[in-house]
Amino acid sequence: MTIVIALSCNDGVVMASDSQAVEMAAGVRWNVQKIFQLSDRAVWGGTGDAQTVSEIDRALQAIRPQVDGGADLIQLLPVAINPVLMRRYATFIQVPGTQPTSPATGTLACGYDSTRGGWIVEVDPHCISSNYADRGFHAVGSAAGFALLGSALLSHFRPSERPLSQGRLIAYRVIEAAIQASMFGVGGDIQMWYVDASGVHQVGRDQMDQIRDLVGAWQDDEGRLFDRTFGSEPPPAEPSAPPPSETEPDTVG
Repeated sequence: MTIVIALSCNDGVVMASDSQAVEMAAGVRWNVQKIFQLSDRAVWGGTGDAQTVSEIDRALQAIRPQVDGGADLIQLLPVAINPVLMRRYATFIQVPGTQPTSPATGTLACGYDSTRGGWIVEVDPHCISSNYADRGFHAVGSAAGFALLGSALLSHFRPSERPLSQGRLIAYRVIEAAIQASMFGVGGDIQMWYVDASGVHQVGRDQMDQIRDLVGAWQDDEGRLFDRTFGSEPPPAEPSAPPPSETEPDTVG
């Protein structure tokens, strides 16, 4: 179970994912890497069978010079990935009387350079490639529906018009919401990478803590804005009555 998203900004692209892997038969879970460097200007994330993801990574590293050279990734990526999927799918057997499983594995890649700008390409478990550059967002994995909904709810912030410093906050909110909403199999620490004109960057723990704190402050501000806009704030306290005078006022008999 996985959720991987890619988001375009005006100066780069962000990729984020959960980190949880699940062994259903054994009833255990652990954290794994789900985002990998594809080239000096690109990253990719895998969803599905962990061994297949590992073999896809090796296949993609073999075509790294072509990726760096600006090859048509809609054509190149599925050609590189197809032999891995064919080999892994060919040996799959569904055991009678066991919980259904699937070797289906998908790939999401994104990158940025000063010539092409940002791009997002998916190669789905059927090895069909799709270009999401114009859309500026895509999600894959078992919780992709939650991420797509989260992105739609935040679309008024126009991520493609904003810098990466703000796009990372939007990506964090989308992943966090998907993790919270998913029934099982998606969780663990949030992983995040981004690509800008200077290359590929992995978000470290300290920077992720800063992003989490900024998102929390953003959400708090949204709540206060909602209260101010729709009159939900508690009414101001009534002014206290002035204290009584210590002496009686003079009176005219």
